[in-house]
Amino acid sequence: MIRLEATEAIDPSELGAKFETSFQKIRTTPNPEWIRIWHFKTETDGQVTYGCQEISFDGKVLQLIEAGLETASDIVEEIGCAKSTVSKAAKRLEAKKLIEIRNRHY
Repeated sequence: MIRLEATEAIDPSELGAKFETSFQKIRTTPNPEWIRIWHFKTETDGQVTYGCQEISFDGKVLQLIEAGLETASDIVEEIGCAKSTVSKAAKRLEAKKLIEIRNRHY
């Protein structure tokens, strides 16, 4: 199952779309698949260009923490995965000194 959701809007003066895809309900690996952010843009000459940026699961968790989500429960509600998966990602981020964990808050 693939989840598709809108991301932040692109510049209103540009014609295009930006969205995020992620795999849901993956049971074959301990780490979730990478998340991809897709960009489609109509250029002034009418040609459509596109790009894809890959973000690791840990990167997505960090992005959500930076956006103000403070607990594993908050992040689980946003991305829909197991709480233990988010907690493990947070511990890896803490080990890299990218976040601090205090009383289960990031």
